[in-house]
Amino acid sequence: MKHPFIFNAEKGIEAILYIIKHGTEPTFLHISKVMYFADRKHLEKYGRFICGDRYIAMKNGPVPSGVYDLLKNVRDANKSYLYSLGPEIFEIANSAFHVGFSYRVKPCRNSNKNL
Repeated sequence: MKHPFIFNAEKGIEAILYIIKHGTEPTFLHISKVMYFADRKHLEKYGRFICGDRYIAMKNGPVPSGVYDLLKNVRDANKSYLYSLGPEIFEIANSAFHVGFSYRVKPCRNSNKNL
């Protein structure tokens, strides 16, 4: 079955920034969990996901694929379209203690709620 939504990277970035600012723990795992529950509510109310993402079943629960790719591409400095959207918008903490989903995300600006 084809996925009925198209991922909007710009909305994904704004969602990440919003979660970082209003959340308790700005990590990949926390962002993924908040996106999952926000998308569930948004789907019930509007019939679509916030940024058109698709979810992948992983060890620690469902993960929004596009949002996770945005975070990974900035963390790894991949030179792709998704990478070009992220570096001026958020930073990924680089520490030996951060493994996998525990990477911390730091915003470089506030979210745009009008997108």
